[in-house]
Amino acid sequence: MYDVIVIGGGPAGSSAARKASLLDLKTLLLEKENFPRYKPCGGAVSDTALSYLDFELPSTIQLNEMRGIRIIYKGQKLEKNFPTRIGILVKREIFDDFLLKMAQESGAEIVTGEKAIDYDEKEHKLRVTTDKREYETHYLIIAEGAHGDLKNKVRKKDRKHEYAISLVAEIEKDEGRINEHIENIIEVYAGMLKRGFGWVFPHRSYYSVGVAGLAKYLDNPKERMTDFLEFLGFSCHSPIKSHLLPAGGIKRTLTTSRIVLIGDAAGFVDSFYGEGIPYAIRSGQIASETISRIMKQERSVTLDDYNSLVRYEFALNLKYSLQVSKFANSFPLFFDIGIENEAIMDKFIDIALHKMTYKNLMKWFFPRLPKYVLKHGIKKIFD
Repeated sequence: MYDVIVIGGGPAGSSAARKASLLDLKTLLLEKENFPRYKPCGGAVSDTALSYLDFELPSTIQLNEMRGIRIIYKGQKLEKNFPTRIGILVKREIFDDFLLKMAQESGAEIVTGEKAIDYDEKEHKLRVTTDKREYETHYLIIAEGAHGDLKNKVRKKDRKHEYAISLVAEIEKDEGRINEHIENIIEVYAGMLKRGFGWVFPHRSYYSVGVAGLAKYLDNPKERMTDFLEFLGFSCHSPIKSHLLPAGGIKRTLTTSRIVLIGDAAGFVDSFYGEGIPYAIRSGQIASETISRIMKQERSVTLDDYNSLVRYEFALNLKYSLQVSKFANSFPLFFDIGIENEAIMDKFIDIALHKMTYKNLMKWFFPRLPKYVLKHGIKKIFD
């Protein structure tokens, strides 16, 4: 009988298991894959995400530092460099494996290569069934990501306008050539897809190249990815991998009386930038902290407190990220105006650096919108 069972060994699940164990909860983490396992992802981890960890990452995991952002739209470029790093680049299989080891180091029991296939919720406990055996627990944390099915017993299954498809390839290059071309700058290509974008991230010996777009509008995803690689001048012999990303900001049921959804399973992803790791880590920690308080019988604490805490810390901001994403991709002039105005791009970079909320961005931007539209119109006439 466990206090907490966590399903899923990614950043969300590992963070939940580590926090639960550090809070003296008897904790089991179940992961269907054997780690390390390949994870399709650009591998960008912001300093905000790293700030939530209570340990340092070894330098061997940090493949490069991010010190700048280059935004590219219709051949126009806007670049911003910073005196200090804004994040790091990692191979997700190595990064995730280290986080899982840190969960085990804290005292959590880790079982890999065993898939949770169902659970049965009783009045005072839950029974979790895997492809090998059964376990019992007081509370269950589901961190199975966007692909799993168990979360759909708690909330409705996402529809095609509620999740994105991301494709990624790793293009091997000589390290010197990478530094010559891109150095420590991440490139983001706006307007490449309807309700989507492309990216190039410089790792130590390869580029992580990818596209992501809302599933509803992304027909023939692999063809779109191939077009992007050709646009960049890459001849890709590496396999193209895909994965799903939930659209953040959509109201979803996150808890029952004994079950909590965290990370991608809960839909905690920035809808504009596609970032999810900081919210995965923090939601896992908040879930375990809340369960610990319940187990210690703190006054009138329930899993509803989890909903309130994540909303206060980041979920409300993700709601506004969805609104901004819809506006930016539905208003054809948005990127035309933005790439011409450094002040606008500075605000969006502040969002990426977690220095500004989407709500404050909207308060700043919309009163200025008529002026920017007029200025853009006059510029077009004279051009």
